[in-house]
Amino acid sequence: MHSFLEDFAYLAQVLQLFAFYFLWDQLREVKASLHSQTHSNIYSHYSDTVRSFLDKPRLYPYFRNRVALDQNADPDVRAEVDTLCELTTTLFEHATLEQHNMPSTTWKDCWLPYMVASYERSPEMRRFVRRPARSGQGRNTFFSSSWLTGTDLATNSR
Repeated sequence: MHSFLEDFAYLAQVLQLFAFYFLWDQLREVKASLHSQTHSNIYSHYSDTVRSFLDKPRLYPYFRNRVALDQNADPDVRAEVDTLCELTTTLFEHATLEQHNMPSTTWKDCWLPYMVASYERSPEMRRFVRRPARSGQGRNTFFSSSWLTGTDLATNSR
């Protein structure tokens, strides 16, 4: 014969199982929501970057066709290329910083190959990232070292 305390202990264990399942389900939903929000934010940033190329299609070859800007190029064109380098680099940094908030396949199969290919195809982006910082302390220091290191390693390993 079961005592009231034994029945209560059994009921408490069953309720704990339901509570753990409910908590697990809530965490799964939070993770899905985080993935969705991250996806939306990064693709919004990506759309803004692509829109810049649509507004200035003459600059596209400097970013996708391995074309380097002539050293004697018009300073206005240099400024536009540098601005797009910064915009593109911040997109890549954004994706790198958010990689743990997106499905691993999205990072591994989409963003990382896209970033590496873009970096490899653009002498201007490589020049921009590697140029000395204005403080004279190595290369540009206003970008995340994880993005720069990850891109350099992926590029140099080929």
